[in-house]
Amino acid sequence: MEPLFAEPRVLVVSEHSPLAQHPELTVEQVVHELFVARRAPAYWRDFWLATDVRDGHPAAVGAEVATVDECFEAILAERGAAFTQASTKRFYGRPGLAFVPVPRPTAFHPVGCLAQGRSRPAGARLCEDGPRASRRRAGTGHPAVPDRRRRPCPATAGAVPPAAPGQAPGSCR
Repeated sequence: MEPLFAEPRVLVVSEHSPLAQHPELTVEQVVHELFVARRAPAYWRDFWLATDVRDGHPAAVGAEVATVDECFEAILAERGAAFTQASTKRFYGRPGLAFVPVPRPTAFHPVGCLAQGRSRPAGARLCEDGPRASRRRAGTGHPAVPDRRRRPCPATAGAVPPAAPGQAPGSCR
């Protein structure tokens, strides 16, 4: 597998939150804030709560959600904040939300996977051409493929979470 592109991480907060006034934040500045947690397998939930970079501070959960819309409704109701990738603003941004860059932890690195024994021409083209094309657009924070206003789910979005027990890091699920 080869990463298709790198995408910065942001913290989504209500525009009324004092955190919304910052040009950028660190995880250390937000470890004691309430977070909106996704109902997901533990490795995904931990990934989106950034448990690996909290220096032992457990995430305080103000709401649990299953969808992006539920997540943003909880944030607008000031029940917590949520980490996501920067493109979420482009696809899901709405009035009342602020997307504040968080340079650490590192950016997301979405990857493409094809199942062995399956032939999908579009998937094969993406795996062959995507990394090369994305390197041409390096630094833009956007994939090399045209924006067709598809609405990827930020809860999955192709980012590689920590490996599940007994699974190789970065392997397809």
